[in-house]
This record gives sequence, structure tokens and C-alpha cells, in this order.
Amino acid sequence: MTLYEDDALLVDEAGLTVKSYGRPGSQRAFSFEEIQGAELIDLEFGTGKYRLVGISPGRLRTFFHWDRARASKPVAISLNIGKRLRRAISPRDPHRVLEIIEAKLTAGR
Repeated sequence: MTLYEDDALLVDEAGLTVKSYGRPGSQRAFSFEEIQGAELIDLEFGTGKYRLVGISPGRLRTFFHWDRARASKPVAISLNIGKRLRRAISPRDPHRVLEIIEAKLTAGR
């Protein structure tokens, strides 16, 4: 069952699927079991707002998925998947996605 979907992201009962991860059309899935935590991060000039994909100079430990629309978004979600490099996703409604992630993580503990 789909819990949330937009141009960049699909969230279902199993986890998150980033529709364009490293390049347009390349998908990457994160199960709720592998996500250890999530938080909102502000997007500003040096911290990922204008980064199409990859690591931003202001957030050297965060990988941003491919998103042409990120420049129009004020916040993203940083995912802790238990690795040194965090993953940032920028859904259209980050507050709703974070709410879903937190509910799933709480239910799984």
C-alpha cells in the first residue's frame, strides 16, 4: 500500500524508494529496517539547496539524490542508515514523509 508518492519519492509499507538516486531514472530503495533515524535539515546556499546530486560542500557527510526541484525547497530529510555517509531526500512534503518514517521506526522498536 502506498503511503506517500511524489515525483522524487515513493513511500510504502516496506520503506522508501528514491525514484532518481544517482542520476535520473536510477532508483534506490531504503527499507524501514535499515533506517536508524531521520531528521529535517535546512537547505541553504552552501548546504545542498542548489546541489543537483552528490555531496554538498556544506554537508560533506550527506549524499543528495538527483532532484532538479531542490532549489525551490526549504528543507530536506537526512536519513541515518548506519553508515558514515548520510542520505538526503527532498520530497515535496518533507514533514509528511518524516511523520511516516518516525511512525514506522517507533512501531518497529
